[in-house]
This record gives sequence, C-alpha cells and structure tokens, in this order.
Amino acid sequence: MSRRSVLSAALLTPVPLLHDRAAAATPLTTAEATGSEAVAQAGQMVNVRDYGAVGDGVTIDTEAIRAAIAAVGSGGIVYVPAGSYKCGGLVITSGITLRGDGQGKTTLLMANDSGGLLIAGQPIPKSHTTMLSADAEPESAELAVASSADISVGDWLLLTDTTVYDTNYATRIAGEMVQVAKVSAGTIGLVKAVIGVPARNGGWQAYSTSSSAKVTRLPMQKDIVVESLTMRWNSPETGNNHGISMVCATNSLVRDVEFVGFDGAGLSLNTCHNVRVRNCYMHDLTDDGDNGRYGYGVNLGGAVQNCTISGCHFEKVRHAVTTNGHDIGGIPRFITISDCNAYDTTNASFDTHGAGEFITFSDCSAFRNLSYSFSTRSRYTLFRGCRSVMSALEGFNVSSGGTMGRECVIDSCTVERAGRYGIQVREGHKNARIVNTAIDSPASHGIRGTYGCDGLRVENCRLTDCGRSAIDATGIGWGDTALPTANFVVLGCTFSNPSGYNFKTAVAVGPSITSGVVGDNRGWGLTGSSYIYTPGNAVVHGNWFVDSTNSVVTIP
Repeated sequence: MSRRSVLSAALLTPVPLLHDRAAAATPLTTAEATGSEAVAQAGQMVNVRDYGAVGDGVTIDTEAIRAAIAAVGSGGIVYVPAGSYKCGGLVITSGITLRGDGQGKTTLLMANDSGGLLIAGQPIPKSHTTMLSADAEPESAELAVASSADISVGDWLLLTDTTVYDTNYATRIAGEMVQVAKVSAGTIGLVKAVIGVPARNGGWQAYSTSSSAKVTRLPMQKDIVVESLTMRWNSPETGNNHGISMVCATNSLVRDVEFVGFDGAGLSLNTCHNVRVRNCYMHDLTDDGDNGRYGYGVNLGGAVQNCTISGCHFEKVRHAVTTNGHDIGGIPRFITISDCNAYDTTNASFDTHGAGEFITFSDCSAFRNLSYSFSTRSRYTLFRGCRSVMSALEGFNVSSGGTMGRECVIDSCTVERAGRYGIQVREGHKNARIVNTAIDSPASHGIRGTYGCDGLRVENCRLTDCGRSAIDATGIGWGDTALPTANFVVLGCTFSNPSGYNFKTAVAVGPSITSGVVGDNRGWGLTGSSYIYTPGNAVVHGNWFVDSTNSVVTIP
C-alpha cells in the first residue's frame, strides 16, 4: 500500500480520545513523560531564591533565575517557589525542568518588551546547510547530498526546497523534519521515509534540486519540561511577545501552565517533535492583527510534527489553536488536539491555516466565538466528536485558502445555534466528508457546499430547525458567482422541524451541480412542499417525507 493510501486511511480510523484533566495533579510515569521528567529528576534541584531571586513582583529577577538555570547544567529541576518574579528572556535547554508551585501561586511576570518570556530550545539556524545532489522522492529513506561531513547519526535535519505551497503567504516554503539513521559519503539514511512536498493532485512530489532542495542541521534540544506556574504579560499591545517560544525541541512537555496577556502567542511551537501540552489555561491574549499582534493560544509553526495538545482551556484569544508555516520552511503534520475547550474567541476557535496536514481535533468544544468554531484551510484534517455552540458564523468552515485543501472529515460532531450556516464547505475543497453529525437551529442553511467543492459527501446526519434549506449545494458563492460543484452525495440523513421554523427544503441541489446522488433520506415537519429541489444533474432515490397531513411523500 502506498504512503498516500496509508495516510489518507488514517483519517477514517478511530482516534483515541485523551481525557487527562487530572494529569495536572498526578505526576507522569516515565513512559508518559517519554523520558522528560525522568531525565530532569535524575539531576539536581535548585531553588531560584538561593541565587538571589526575590519574587515580590517589583525586583527584576532575570539574572538570578538565569544563574539557577546555569547551575543545573544539562539536567535538573529549577524550582520557582510561590511568588511573582519579574523577568524576561529566559532560556532553558536539554534536560531542564522549570517548575513552580502551581497556577496562580508561582508567577513569571514579563519585565519588558523582550519578544518573549521563555525560550525553550534553540533558534533555527540559517547556516549548517547542505544542498541535495539528487531529488528526494516521497517514500525515500535516503538523501543524496553534496557533503555529509557535518552530519552525524541521530541528528535532526530540516529538509526543504523553495516550493511555495500557500499562495496567501509567498515566503512560506515546504519542508519537514527528518532524523538521521546512518551516514556515508554523500548519502544520508533516514529513520523514517520522506513524506514530500504537497502536490496539487492531493499527493506529494519530490524535494527538487531544481528548486534548491537542501537540508539544514537543527540544534535539537530534548527532555525539556515547564510546569505548574503562571506566565503573565501586563503590558499587552506594545509588542509581539510569546509566553513560551519552544523551538527545535523534542520529547518535551508543557503542563499545568497559565498564560495571561501575551500579544504573540501563549505558547509557540516551531519545528518541534513529540511535544506534549497538557492542562494549560490561556486567556485574555491581545488580538490586534492589523498591527501584527495575534494573541494565539497555541501556535504550531514550521515543521512541527507528532505533537499533542490535550485538556487545555482557552478564553478571549484569537485562535485557541492554529497551524502556521514558516519562512525558513516547514509544514505542521500529525498533530492531535483533544479534550480542549474555547470560549469567546475573536476568530475561529480551533483552526488550521493553509499549512498543515493530518491535523486531528478530537472531543473539543467551542462556545460563543465571534467567527467560526472550527476552521480548516489545509489537507487531511479530521474533526471527531467536536461541539460548536453559538458561533457567530459557521460551526465548521472548510476551505482551501491559498493551498490545496482536501479530504477533511467531520465525524460525530454537533453544531448548535450557529449564527449563519452549521457547516460550510467552499473554495474548491476536495472530497470533504460529513458523517454522523447533528446540526440544530442554524440561522441559515444546515450544510452549504459552494465555490466548487467537488466530492462533498453528507451521510447519516441529523438536521433540525434550519433557518433555510438543510443542505444546500447550489454552487453559488459570494457575489452570486456560479461555480461547478461535482460529485455531491447526500445519503441516509434525517430532517425535522419541531419548532415550526420556516424550514421548507431538505436538500437544494442547484443547476451548477454536474453530478450527485440524494438517496435514502427522511424528514418530517418541513413547511414547504418541495422537499428536495434538484434542477441539476443529481440522481434522487428512496427519500420519504411526512407532510402536514401526516401523509408519506416518497421522492421520487
């Protein structure tokens, strides 16, 4: 079976749901921490007060905390007891745990507009690069390079070329992290095979020497832990500051941390691998996009891979979680966000930009946001068991943005009282599936497919009290510009109108539909007589509705 088949099939495979809200009060086992906590606890523990930290919220404690960090070297616990420590520009690296006494007890208060409170890891270098001497094909486990002299077994490399995968961001180029398994003259063997550059047909293409394909050796840090404290920025709207900027880190953990007031992101993960974020609380972050201050909760940037975010709570942020690319190169892949809640976000609560592949949102909820609850602009996104309540616009927005969005799956989700559509699939997103999902009382259509969203399938869904037609595929986009919408399928859905709204039509299939099937659907209580509107080319069979006289109407 090809890599594409395996990865695509993964979207339809049940995803384990993580319910670990209690983890904040229970130490991780060695297996759970993947070495992080075990390595840190094997070293010494130092108390920042022993190095001169005061913790009164007034004294600048930066140098004292730096001295404590330096004292543990490459392995140990830096303990920050209860208090408020004014500081900034802290850096921790491999094997170091930064531990407080708990949220609201230990506070790190950012002292100045320094760009960030804490850097965990090392910056991505612009040197230590080696050009490829042959194309790196998808599924290849070897790279041919001009020189392997600077590369060792176990190193992490950033593999890139100059292909721009998102036309909305002309400097964002493709890339992924790979780890070195063996080295010989001019050849690098990899632990796992190359995935590749996203291709317009939905697969992947080679990193090409004609597009300046290269590898950059990353200064990866490992076994970093930050836990049990509050991070606060009291002067938002004066810069672009992160609470934690974790860069080039692997096998690391952020747990039980509160982030308040930052205007960049509470937590920024860039080109990281196997980082776990658990039971964090992020709130009151600045959203001022016109001035480059976005107030993200968690921002996943560059070639971040195999990371999990679970049990977190977000309130008054721009996006609770989002994915982004990076000018140095990279696409976020294989990210799982589970058991998280978001309230009163100013943009889509849970989101992917065009950068992203195989992002899973599992058992997440969004309430009262000012835009969409869930939004994806990327490829192979899975939403399973998620809930949207009172979104200002759509509960779920599925699009392509400036990329090649395709094959999103919305499975076993609920949408309640959406301010516009329950779910919209648009901008040419290919082969989206909506299954086993309930939509209740949207202001307009329950599900709308438009802007050439080929291959949309809606199966076994329940739509109740819709403001307009339950499922609309007229092919009309903003500005009433008709675009073809092909291969549209609605099967096994139920439609009801217990509240007596002006809910007339179950399925509206417009003349721009080039092919489609509407079959085996059920409905009752609708106020119109044209339950299925099909001037297009859809095949209609086996549908029945109960009319106002309690008679069964079969269509066709």
